[in-house]
Amino acid sequence: MTSAAKPEPKPSKSFSGVVARGAAWNVGLALANKAVTLAGQVLLAWFLEPADMGLSGMANSMAGFTSLLSAGAVGDVLVQRKRYDQEAAQGLWLSLILCTVSGLLILAAIPFAVWSGHGQLKGLLVILAAASVAGTANTILGGRLKFRLDFKHLALSHFAEGVTYTLCAVLLARAGFGPYSLILPVIPRLWAGALYVYWREGFPPMERPHWRLIRELFKPTFSLALTGFFVGLQTQGPIFFVGMAVSAAATGHFSWGWQVAGQAVFLLAVNLRQVLMPVFTKMGEEPERQVSAVLRVTRAMTGALSLACGLQALLAPPLLYAFFPGKWHDSGPVITWVSLGLVAQGVWISISSWMNAAGRYRNLLWANALAALLNSAGAFAGALWDGAEGAAIGTAAAFGLSSLYFLASVPRQALKNQVRPFLFPMLLTALAWGLAYAYCGGHMEILRCSLASILFLGVGGTAWWVWDDGTLKSLAHRVLKHFSKGPVARTQAG
Repeated sequence: MTSAAKPEPKPSKSFSGVVARGAAWNVGLALANKAVTLAGQVLLAWFLEPADMGLSGMANSMAGFTSLLSAGAVGDVLVQRKRYDQEAAQGLWLSLILCTVSGLLILAAIPFAVWSGHGQLKGLLVILAAASVAGTANTILGGRLKFRLDFKHLALSHFAEGVTYTLCAVLLARAGFGPYSLILPVIPRLWAGALYVYWREGFPPMERPHWRLIRELFKPTFSLALTGFFVGLQTQGPIFFVGMAVSAAATGHFSWGWQVAGQAVFLLAVNLRQVLMPVFTKMGEEPERQVSAVLRVTRAMTGALSLACGLQALLAPPLLYAFFPGKWHDSGPVITWVSLGLVAQGVWISISSWMNAAGRYRNLLWANALAALLNSAGAFAGALWDGAEGAAIGTAAAFGLSSLYFLASVPRQALKNQVRPFLFPMLLTALAWGLAYAYCGGHMEILRCSLASILFLGVGGTAWWVWDDGTLKSLAHRVLKHFSKGPVARTQAG
C-alpha cells in the first residue's frame, strides 16, 4: 500500500479494450453479487415481514429526498477536471462538508415522519444520518480508481460492499432486528468499499482547506449532486409515494419486488457508468467519435438488458412461488412489470454517462428530473389504481417514456443511423417475449416457464446478433480473449 501519486494514464487511440475489460469485471462481479444477494433475499424473506421491508424502504426514500447536497459527485468532478492528484485533498474536505450537511438534513426529516404518521422511522433515519457521514471518503477513493481507469479494483470494491451488506443484513434479520436489519448494514457496507480501495491505493494526502478551490469544486459538484438527487428519486421516489398511498405491507411487497427486479440492473448501472464516464471523457477531443461510441454502447446494453430482464420477468414469478413463503407472493407481478421497464436502463446508463463526461450538466439535470417526476407520478397513480401491481405498471411505463427523452438529446443524424440495427431486434425480442409469456399462460410451473425462456432467449439473442454492426461481436471477442489469458496475464493487463 502506498499513498504516493501514480502517473496519469496515457490516452489510448482506442478505448474499446478498456471498455471491454472494465465491462468484463463489472458484469462478472455484478452477476456474482447478484447470486449472493439472491441467496440473501431468500433468507431475508423468511426472517422478515412485508411491513419490515416497507418501513426500511420508506426510510431510505425519505433519506433520498435529503440528498440534494450529496457528496457522491465529488469524485466524478475530480475525474472530469483531469486534476485528481492535485485536487483530491480539497475534494475530501468538500466531501466531508457535504456529507455532514446531508446527515443533518436526514435528521431534520424526522419531524415530518412523525407528523405523517410514520413515527417508526425515527431510529432508522438516525442510522442513515450517521451513514451519510461515515461515507465521506468513498467518493474520493472511488474517484482515484476511475481516474486510473482501474475498473477491475473498482468492481471488486463494489463487490466487497455488496457481500458485506448482504451478510450483515441476514445476520441481523435472523437475530430479530426487523427493519433495522436492512438499515444498519449500510455503514459496514460503506466502510468495506473504502477499506478495500485504501488497501489498494492509499489515502489522498491531507492538506489544510483551500476555500477558493473548494468553492471552485463545489459549483460543478452541486450541479451533479442535484442531478444525483433526481437519479435517486427515480428509485426512491416511487417507494415513497407508494408508501403514502397504500399500507406498509403493500409498500413492502412493492419495495421488495422492486429490489429483487432491479438490484442487478442498478448495480450494473452504477458500475458501468463508472466505466463509461472516464472513457468518454478521454474521447472528449473527438466529439463525433464520442457520440458514435455512445450509441454503440447504448444498443449493446439495450440488447443485453432486453434478454436479461425479459428472462427475469418470465422466471421470477414461478421461482417466487416455489422457494419463497406465501407472504411474498404478491410481489410476483411487481417483479415482472419492473423487469420489463428496466430494459430502458441501457439508454439511461450510456447517455447519462456521455452527458456527464461532456460536461453537459444542465441537460443531464433536466433529463433526470423528468425521469424522477415520471417514475414517482406513475408509481403513485398506479398505486391508487391497483395497489403494488398498479404501481409497478406505472413505473415501467415511466421508464420507457423517460428513455425517449434521453435519446432526444443525441444529435438527430447520428441517431437516425441507428434506427434499423436498434428497432428491428427490439421488436423481434418483444414479440418473442410475448409469445413466451402466452405459452406460460399464467402458470407457475418452473419447467413450462423454463422452456418458454429458452425460446425467448434463442429468438431474441439471434435477432440482436444478426443486426449487430460489429459492436457486440467485438465486445464478446475482447471479453472472451481477456478471460482466456489466465489469471496472471489478466492481472498484468489491469
